Amino acid sequence: MAYQISLFLENFVKDIKKKVASNLDGAKRKTIERIVKDTDEFVPYKTGSLASNVSISPESNSFTYEEDYASFAFEPIAPSGLPKQYTKTVHTKAQGYPFEKSVSEHDVEWVELFREELMKDVES
Repeated sequence: MAYQISLFLENFVKDIKKKVASNLDGAKRKTIERIVKDTDEFVPYKTGSLASNVSISPESNSFTYEEDYASFAFEPIAPSGLPKQYTKTVHTKAQGYPFEKSVSEHDVEWVELFREELMKDVES
């Protein structure tokens, strides 16, 4: 005797796709928020203005440091050609290219967080 399970599987897959789709925006937002949090310790900090003015955009999968001088602050070489000396009293790991440093330390964690959030209430 043969059993037809294709309809069952089709509905099952449809339910999973629907749940994943409903989790997508939240997963992106939570992951971007974690990326900003994990990157913070590497962001140059003098007055705190740069680190505290970050906009998050899950729609474009991005975040932006809003201060006009952000690109200058993140460039580790001064216009004179000498390496910048970052103030490290608050952010002890402050440096140029803070996002790249954060990626090297946290990328696997971010992927796992995104996967967990995306699959929330799907896996058992």
